[in-house]
Amino acid sequence: MKKFIFLTLILFAVTYKISAQTVIVYNNDTTQEKILRSVEEKNIVTWNYSMLGRGSLVFDYERKLNNYLTIMAGAGISFMDFWSFIPLFSDHSSFENIKVKPGWVVEFSPHFFPKQLNDWDGFYIAPLFRSRNYNFQSSSYFDYEFDSEITVKNSRSCTDLAFIVGWQGDGGFFDIFNSLYFGAGYTWTKAKYGSRIENYSLPLIVIGATIGFSF
Repeated sequence: MKKFIFLTLILFAVTYKISAQTVIVYNNDTTQEKILRSVEEKNIVTWNYSMLGRGSLVFDYERKLNNYLTIMAGAGISFMDFWSFIPLFSDHSSFENIKVKPGWVVEFSPHFFPKQLNDWDGFYIAPLFRSRNYNFQSSSYFDYEFDSEITVKNSRSCTDLAFIVGWQGDGGFFDIFNSLYFGAGYTWTKAKYGSRIENYSLPLIVIGATIGFSF
């Protein structure tokens, strides 16, 4: 009888130990899975250095909603849209007597990925909305006898709407994020030269690139 009780206790102890080990392994696997999910990078901060060609310093933030959709929004400071002072694109091509004032830029674009994102790598299609505002002053000498000078406030507001195709991904030694995109659309401009206001629209070619990091 004592031997039977002793063997029963041993069997129970072994069974309990095996059961406890199984629960511990299961919990470890679950915890590891949760940790892997928690460290998934869903945010990107980038510098849109291609906007330097439009006289703007712009930074973007992009949020990954799922493996097929991200949302990008950006803002920055504008100085001078150099393209607007090329005779091919504007009749106001002189840099004389111009004093640049800071303006602003905002942009927004939802990125759709036809194929599932591999981390942050993939091709995307997207509508792009961008609003740019430029401010500057010009001086006019109209009275040579008294050498009188007047300062005229000028501004240029541009609204861009385009459809773009792009590629993005991170890599290299520091896992630097890069993005390249191109597309076409239309831009609407309101130009103010003193009391004179001009409104016009033109076709738009968009070529851009960004660099940044994900976290």
